Amino acid sequence: MDSANDFTIEDEIEKRDRTLWVGNLHPKVSTRDIAELFYQVGPIEYVDFAFDGHEISENFALVVFKYSSSVEDSIKLFQGTELYELPIITKNYSKHFEV
Repeated sequence: MDSANDFTIEDEIEKRDRTLWVGNLHPKVSTRDIAELFYQVGPIEYVDFAFDGHEISENFALVVFKYSSSVEDSIKLFQGTELYELPIITKNYSKHFEV
């Protein structure tokens, strides 16, 4: 059995719990900028920027941490931190998108 097919809904929920939504990003903000800032809180698996249908970056990114505790710590430490003179907005991805 292929391990890629072993991904479950529980895995998706667990990943959302480890994900930080970072918004109000200036167009100059890079993956490296985000990774360097949030790595101060804990190990990061990856940073993912959103793009529209024309490959233009949206003004937010998702930071997936190794540990879920890093999400709340990041919110406490970096809410309102300015990157390129814009205050960033940080939210817990799983709570931000609850239905």
